[in-house]
Amino acid sequence: MKKNLLSVSFVFILIVSAIPVVSAQSKGPKTVRDFFMLLPGKVFSIECCLHRNPRIAKEVYLKKYLETEDTPNGYMKGGGDGAQDGFEMALFKRPDGTYLIGFYTIGEGGVEDVPFAFFLQYKSGRWTDISKTAVPGYDPLTKIYQLPRRETTVEVFQKDETAGDFNRGKELYDLTWKNGKFTIKK
Repeated sequence: MKKNLLSVSFVFILIVSAIPVVSAQSKGPKTVRDFFMLLPGKVFSIECCLHRNPRIAKEVYLKKYLETEDTPNGYMKGGGDGAQDGFEMALFKRPDGTYLIGFYTIGEGGVEDVPFAFFLQYKSGRWTDISKTAVPGYDPLTKIYQLPRRETTVEVFQKDETAGDFNRGKELYDLTWKNGKFTIKK
């Protein structure tokens, strides 16, 4: 009887001690919406839905402009208007379970009508732009990065400014995501 009680107590202690570990692992962002809600204003400014609370402003923006939210594939796209930029966002999962976040934004007119891609990392509550180290040949001034919805290949195009705005020109190459990093595939 004492031996059974001791065994039950031991199992109970093991279960209880594992709860904080499970909770700590589940606290970070996991979905594309989770990451979007944490984006700082310097990456994506919400102009359409001014509110003191940035989280509420983002929720209002998503209700008004969300075009695609594909959670299983880690992809989200939102539109904009004359005052509000649109965006595309894609998650690239690393072997260690963390993510590289591809974020593409474009304004809707004037000087700000310039598409721009960031490749970001979110770690310990901080965002870091890792574009130059994570993306071979990264050049947002001359290239357009088409984020994927269902795959993990980013198509890279030359920017074509001949029509007066920034459109995709010829395809230069693909960036393939494998084992937690991008490589160029021509």
